[in-house]
Amino acid sequence: MAYNSKVGNVVFAAGVVILLFTFYEAYSLYAHMLALSSQPPAPISLNNTSANSVGAALAGALSSALPSESLFYAMLAIFVLFVFGSIGYKVAKLGLEMKGLDKQQSQKQQK
Repeated sequence: MAYNSKVGNVVFAAGVVILLFTFYEAYSLYAHMLALSSQPPAPISLNNTSANSVGAALAGALSSALPSESLFYAMLAIFVLFVFGSIGYKVAKLGLEMKGLDKQQSQKQQK
């Protein structure tokens, strides 16, 4: 019965490590996005071809203010961090359940 407790401790520790890694990566992403937002935006230049439509002018302004690729990758990274966070939570919860199962089995044997 001590086997479940030892394996439960290892599984719980693995879940906590996954959660800590996720929090570290989330903080790194936050710091990176904060550094990008503190940079001054590039000057907006409208040439004759892009000035013909309001949509093209707006697209030019948005592309100079925020690179679309970095926004896409930031949203993708946030989604992946949520996935890793939920995996880490479930692994840690499984480890705690394994330890609790061992305690329940030992109490039943004592009775």
